[in-house]
Amino acid sequence: MRIAIVGAGKLGLKVINALVGGDHAITVFDTNEAVLNKISNETTLPKTTYIREPAIGMTQSEVRNSTWGSPQDINRTTTVYGVREQWCYSGYRYIYFDDGIVTSIQD
Repeated sequence: MRIAIVGAGKLGLKVINALVGGDHAITVFDTNEAVLNKISNETTLPKTTYIREPAIGMTQSEVRNSTWGSPQDINRTTTVYGVREQWCYSGYRYIYFDDGIVTSIQD
């Protein structure tokens, strides 16, 4: 699984080391003590947004907000059993939905 952290810059974080090997990545952030004290003294921590890879069971909205984003094309088939959609992405990647829920992913 790949997860991206959005908003690290708002916390005053900067990357000091990033290790990537295979499907794994480790990023180490550096910050200053003033930023850490400010965060620790707040009643609520700043919200961090995680962007996920598409996964079986996601809704169409969740897929649009995933790392794949909106499709280049949508093929729709409507039958007595429901609506089936194929979302087409670059690189011959596809996501299949049955009644708005991901049932398969082809990458």
